[in-house]
Amino acid sequence: MQGAEVSSSAPAEQTTSTASTSETQLREKLTQQLQTIENDYKAIAQPIYEQSAPLISPDDRTKLAYLDQEKFEDLGKVLTTAELEVYQNKADDSAAPKRR
Repeated sequence: MQGAEVSSSAPAEQTTSTASTSETQLREKLTQQLQTIENDYKAIAQPIYEQSAPLISPDDRTKLAYLDQEKFEDLGKVLTTAELEVYQNKADDSAAPKRR
């Protein structure tokens, strides 16, 4: 069977495309999960901040610390240890006051 060449690039491209689509879907799902966790904890913490303004009482600080701990544990259920560390560092950096 001379002249009959089989092109192997099409299946490889299709596999790469499928893997890329799956990876994109997983990232979107992870992003949605992270947003849900963040939004849920913000909704729980918001009344504490509003009721304790302008000064946060020691009791409210304890409640907020507990919520942070719980949020961190929930984030740990969807992120790897390394991802969780990066996520936490970014959150800490964005919460820190900016200096000029």
